[in-house]
Amino acid sequence: LAFVIPSLYADNDFCAQSHPQQTALLELYTSEGCSSCPPADRWLSEVVKDRNLGLNVLALAFHVDYWDYIGWKDRFASPEYTQRQRTLANQNQMRTMYTPGFFINAREARNTRGMLSRFQPENQSQSPITAQLKVSRQNQQYQVSLNTLKKPQSGYQLRYVVFENELTSDVTRGENDGRKLTHQQVVRYLSPELPLSTISQHSIPINKDWILPQQGVAALIYSEDGH
Repeated sequence: LAFVIPSLYADNDFCAQSHPQQTALLELYTSEGCSSCPPADRWLSEVVKDRNLGLNVLALAFHVDYWDYIGWKDRFASPEYTQRQRTLANQNQMRTMYTPGFFINAREARNTRGMLSRFQPENQSQSPITAQLKVSRQNQQYQVSLNTLKKPQSGYQLRYVVFENELTSDVTRGENDGRKLTHQQVVRYLSPELPLSTISQHSIPINKDWILPQQGVAALIYSEDGH
């Protein structure tokens, strides 16, 4: 992954500048139907909230749907996110998919022990692209645009993502029956893959279930090999 530009959305137009060094992307694949996932969800929440760690990282929680058959349907899950995990698993030559599953810049990370130190090499690398992300709300849509300060090299792709914090569920069936689960950085929207250009614009429909003050928008830019 080349870099990401996270920005918490406000009622007014918002603008964020890319960091001179690369931002690490942490992806957690999780499910409310999996009893092993709540500790991983809590760990991700601690990373997000602890500003003293000094990390330049965007953490995203992708909820997958392959645990829904057990009896609890995860309302944040999407078959698209399951497919994204499958793609990453194939790239990493993994024999199986599992939750909780972590990836740092598209590379598998087996457990949380020592994971924070893996962000540092990414943070020390220079970003190959300098860009500015702008977000505004018009009617029932987010209008997002990414402006690069110079024409980018060919081969880079772009995806926009909307994530949401402080989401809770009272689980009444499945492996987590009787538990109240709290989630941070839950992916609510992932755009199609777009070619990166000098000016990239995209419209995101706002779902009626979204809590806008708890949301953030990010741009993910990556090369053809996914990094």
